[in-house]
Amino acid sequence: MNAQGSDDSCAMIFEYPGNRLAILDCSLVVKTEIEASIYGETGTMRLHNRFINPQELSLSFYEKSSEHFHLPLTGHGYYHEILEVNDCLRQGKTESQKLPLDFSLLLIETLDWVRREVGVVYPMD
Repeated sequence: MNAQGSDDSCAMIFEYPGNRLAILDCSLVVKTEIEASIYGETGTMRLHNRFINPQELSLSFYEKSSEHFHLPLTGHGYYHEILEVNDCLRQGKTESQKLPLDFSLLLIETLDWVRREVGVVYPMD
């Protein structure tokens, strides 16, 4: 926690059925990689350079060689989200099938839980 009462850095470990884990970290004071790694039984997939809209993907197989792919850049920031909202509005939809409201609510609940666990409390809590 910094002097202003917010978290500068946070690390999270989520446990899921089947002995699966998600390990996340974020920081405002240290420059960290913005990528995602998925480890499986036969290898690893890494989304490099902004995993939200990656430009590179690598596959590493534990028993074989690795492959590296360059992906086309398709927008920046919330580009894909903006396209989906516009498509939904044009079709008169009030909810996206790609990312339903229930998922968004669960995400907010999870982020609020993490915030409380690290000790960030807002006046409205």
